[in-house]
Amino acid sequence: MPAAHRLLRLSLKAGFEDELLAFAADAGWGTGIAVRDFPGGLLADEPEVSLREVEVQLYLQADQCEAARAALRAWQAHWPPPGPELRFLGDGPLDLAADPEQAWQSQWKPFRCAGFVIAADFVAPERLRLRPADCLLRLVPGSAFGTGGHPTTRMALRGLRRMWEARRPARWLDVGTGSGILAVAAARLGAESVAALDPEAASPPQARRMAQANGVAARVHAWRGTLDAARGRFPAVTANLFADLLQDAAPALAGLLEPGGLLYTGGIVDRREEETTARLRAAGLRPVASSRLGRWRGAVWEPAQS
Repeated sequence: MPAAHRLLRLSLKAGFEDELLAFAADAGWGTGIAVRDFPGGLLADEPEVSLREVEVQLYLQADQCEAARAALRAWQAHWPPPGPELRFLGDGPLDLAADPEQAWQSQWKPFRCAGFVIAADFVAPERLRLRPADCLLRLVPGSAFGTGGHPTTRMALRGLRRMWEARRPARWLDVGTGSGILAVAAARLGAESVAALDPEAASPPQARRMAQANGVAARVHAWRGTLDAARGRFPAVTANLFADLLQDAAPALAGLLEPGGLLYTGGIVDRREEETTARLRAAGLRPVASSRLGRWRGAVWEPAQS
């Protein structure tokens, strides 16, 4: 194992981890991950969710560690209270030979969210103590976003369930589908046709594998593309994206809704909520429900003229 590589571990208030990882990437420090606890453990009843701290691991060259600590302290200092409350947990040798897939499997646990049981495909069926009302979602590991570990995915599943119970949409569009978790969830609930698009090359194949694993491959149609590749109007649209993408896409998202349709928007950090909400309102939408989890915000919208 080369001594030149180190693993720098730190802890900070939940909700700041994505911004820290973006800062680390911009600084050229290489790979970083956020180690999140999965909610509820092994299929406990869905708890009241409270986000506390998240551990972040940065993979550095040995001679970068001290400079990285200084830069991160400066990054912490620029936040107005309440800030990220950064704590350094130490650094140590990085095992470059370790299998990241095996490490991910060792920490992952099935959990309940919004009436779904989310379980990776490597979890043995006998470990899943399903109840009659549970809707099983089988995850297929891959590089695309959306394994349920991120708070915004869990918020989006709750928003999707709210939309389903309100209107029972037969057709669905999932923008920025990632792993396909929301598209497959809509199909598992009963949507007859779900279109799922994402510009990332890894996303559509993974979404198709996930649809196959959940027995809904005939109803989930995933392809690589940006928002302008979507055609027609839909009674339900999910867009679990970051705030800047939602702001740019607000008119297009509004134009994809049928009269009386519903749109879920998520992935909005608190400091971007006001401007993002203003853009969506300006596009002719009005909120019908909102949610928050830590620093993250989400909402369900309908056309203002409905």
